[in-house]
Amino acid sequence: MLNGALSIGRTGLTASQLGLNVSGNNVANAATPGFTRQRMDLAPLSEQPWGRFRIGRGVDVQGIRRMADEGLQQRLLAATSSQGAADTNSGALADLANLIGTFDRNGNTALTAEFNRFFDAWSNLTTGTGGADTRGTVITRGSALAQSLRSLRSDIASRASNVEADLSAAVTNANGLLSQFATLNAQIVNAGASAAGLIDQRDQVLAQLANLMDITPSTDANGSMSLYVGSTLLASDGTSRGIKLDINTDASGNRTVAISTQDNSESITPAAGRIGALLSQTTGTGAPAALARLDRVTGELIYQVNRAYSQGAPLTPVQRLSGVTEVAAPDRALAINDPANNTFASLTNRPTSGAITLRVRNDTTGQFSEVSIPIDLDGLTTTGAPGFTDDTSVNSLLASLNAVPNLSATLDSAGRLQINAGPGSSVSVTSDTSGILTTLGVNTYFIGTDAATINVRADVTANPALLNVRTIANGSAVDNGVSKIIAELRTKGLASLGGASILGDWSSVIQETGVQADAAATAGATAKAVADNLQAQRDAVSGVSLDEEAINLVLYQTQYQASARYITVVQDLTQTLLGLIR
Repeated sequence: MLNGALSIGRTGLTASQLGLNVSGNNVANAATPGFTRQRMDLAPLSEQPWGRFRIGRGVDVQGIRRMADEGLQQRLLAATSSQGAADTNSGALADLANLIGTFDRNGNTALTAEFNRFFDAWSNLTTGTGGADTRGTVITRGSALAQSLRSLRSDIASRASNVEADLSAAVTNANGLLSQFATLNAQIVNAGASAAGLIDQRDQVLAQLANLMDITPSTDANGSMSLYVGSTLLASDGTSRGIKLDINTDASGNRTVAISTQDNSESITPAAGRIGALLSQTTGTGAPAALARLDRVTGELIYQVNRAYSQGAPLTPVQRLSGVTEVAAPDRALAINDPANNTFASLTNRPTSGAITLRVRNDTTGQFSEVSIPIDLDGLTTTGAPGFTDDTSVNSLLASLNAVPNLSATLDSAGRLQINAGPGSSVSVTSDTSGILTTLGVNTYFIGTDAATINVRADVTANPALLNVRTIANGSAVDNGVSKIIAELRTKGLASLGGASILGDWSSVIQETGVQADAAATAGATAKAVADNLQAQRDAVSGVSLDEEAINLVLYQTQYQASARYITVVQDLTQTLLGLIR
């Protein structure tokens, strides 16, 4: 019976020693990030019979348990992914909103102010005399607007490029974490029940991965964990498949960005986390979207101004109308509306069927003649069947122009159209209902197609006398007719912009970006609050309470002392019993 008593004391000593180690380890790691406190689970040993009674045999240490709530951990990982995405979007949109600019008290940003100064200059020209100073202001304001558009586009494009660079860095970071995860996974399986510290390290890696991607972990019975993004497995046991960034550019210059696994290029699409947010920014939000809208507004500005300007004439007669659009040699014989004509295939504003009316004037006598050249771009042959064989091409336009008396047309070495009046004559455009001159860049104000390439034509900049200010209607010149049409573009609604004006469409971009930035900031604050709340819940379950551990230390110390005293008493009784036997 005394032997059983010694055994009871021994279990008490063992349990209290182990308890002191567990609490001591908790205290030592109270400030360790990601540490999960441990608790020793005790249970009484099964009783043994003694006469008509059953008496206890001491205490059994059933295990040392990590105080972790797996469901809470899963929710915290999801919240971490949401916060990573929200913070990424919020930062990018706030930067973009500041770049595009906020409205001043007059309702202008730096760029909208340039737009207004440009239209103001044309408006002033409608009421002025069309003198050199006024025309020079129109050219100066056009050049300043073009410079502002190019500069803003460069800044936005830089942000768009940064998105890809940040995405590449995030993917590299994720691959390093996936490798760490796989290594820890294998170590945990090998360590078995003693893997608490390794599991804490793995959880830390998971938290960092969750900030990058919306991951879903699944734990097996042996402690190994499999990691998924959506339904795609990224890592399991001791192996990581890895991820990579795929960036491709098609023949039109359009870039596509995607993410796939390294081993077999299986596509994955993170929906949250920093990578998910950056990936979404490459496909229609943030800087790439603003870039597209800026190019659309600028392209419409170029087209609408050039369309009006190309149907005008300067105050000083000119002998040549020069084009700036370079037509590739293989495309000159193809109809301008033929999809196979690569020079014009990507145009947003395309020419249509109509006519060009040109005036050829004898500068000595003042007499003039007008000729109308039909433009056929209906996509039908003479039989009414679909086809482009009868539609206008650059070569057929050249032939029509060369058939006009005292007029000739050529293509320079780069394929740019040149229309020349004969000696002692000048040429001007009365009207162009087709828009073909705008397409070919003949008699235009701007060059370029988007915010990266816009500028005022060099020949106009060099000689303000060449600025088109008048139109010709019913055989009579209308001074400043071009100026009036261009000035009205400030508020004119355009079907190509959904009914908005050029200035109004850009203002909507500024407003939408500001709203998106505010919404992203709110979403970021909400995501942070949710993540902080879940982290607090996790700390309540898994974090170390020094007060609680102090109580446990006193308890285990007292238990140890009592067990030792108990063993001493049993030992004294045993010695007494042995003395009686002797």
